Amino acid sequence: GIHPVTLSASLEDTMAHPGQIVKLFIKVYNDSTNIVKSLKVTLQQVDSTHEVDSAGFRNTKKKTNNLFEDVFYQGSRFPLQPHMNYEGDIAFKLPNNVKPSEVSITGAYCREYILLVQAQVHRHRNPKVELPITIQT
Repeated sequence: GIHPVTLSASLEDTMAHPGQIVKLFIKVYNDSTNIVKSLKVTLQQVDSTHEVDSAGFRNTKKKTNNLFEDVFYQGSRFPLQPHMNYEGDIAFKLPNNVKPSEVSITGAYCREYILLVQAQVHRHRNPKVELPITIQT
C-alpha cells in the first residue's frame, strides 16, 4: 500500500497584527520512501462578495490571492529523509502592509486570511493544512 507523508499544523494564536511574527506548530511524519524537501507557508487573502440577484438568490464570489510565501528548511532538518519525522515551530513573518481582516456590516464583503502550510514532497503531491488567521489593525 501507499505510505503517506502526514502533516499537521496549528497556530499559537489565530489573531495577529501586520508585521507580526506568528508561530506555527508543525509535525511531519514521513512514512513514505520519498524525501520531504521543505516546508512552505503561504499567506492567502480571500475576498468574498455576496450579491442577491433579482430572484432573491444569494451569489458568493470568492477570489483568493497568494500575498506572500516563505520556504523553511528548519536549520538542516530538511530535506527530511524517508521514514523520518519532524516536530517543531515555524516563525512566519506577516507582511507589514497586509490589510486587516474585514467583514462589512451588511455581510456583502468579506476579507479573510488563510495560512496555507505545505510539506514539499519530492515527486509526490504535497500534503497541506489551511489555517484561518484574523489580522487586526
